Amino acid sequence: SVYKFDTDLNRIWQYDSGVGIFRMSGPALGDDLKLYSAPGGGVRKVFCLDIQDPHNFGGWQSQDLNTGGEEVYVSCVSLDEHNVYAVMSSTVQVLYCMDRSNGSLKWSVELGEASGMEPYVSNPAVTADTVYAGSEAGYLTSVSTSGSVVQQFMVDTSSSPILASPAVSDGYVHVFTKSGIIYTYRASRTASITE
Repeated sequence: SVYKFDTDLNRIWQYDSGVGIFRMSGPALGDDLKLYSAPGGGVRKVFCLDIQDPHNFGGWQSQDLNTGGEEVYVSCVSLDEHNVYAVMSSTVQVLYCMDRSNGSLKWSVELGEASGMEPYVSNPAVTADTVYAGSEAGYLTSVSTSGSVVQQFMVDTSSSPILASPAVSDGYVHVFTKSGIIYTYRASRTASITE
């Protein structure tokens, strides 16, 4: 279920999606007053709810995004002006892009293999024209918002998983791996600067 509370923690509404166990990481609230979330588990969809009245369902549900049928772990949902982005992970991690107005799938990019056991999934980081996502296999992938892979490479030779979200600021991408190393790259060239 998804709940809305006021600042005094009084429940305003509850939306029951009709699913069992959620593996939801966290929703994103758009400037359009819609809440975007991905439950995970056996529900391989992204939901958009109108926060004023979710039962009126001024939102949408995407199509089933994992054709393999496995249960999935999901990232937090990320937004830009036109799109919704989410990473779903089972035996493979995939970055999905959906139209923000209706939930239709625009494109998907495979990020690498996954164990299906790691509950932490790197959230996509979105800039004006590029989406950055890390993977359990240790790859950093940059994808244009139109769906073209710009670059995909292994961050370190130990294949240490990237479980935290990339941070993008002032033309740099910062990536923290499970081995405890922070890598910094120029966003324009994705060439390593520091370790």
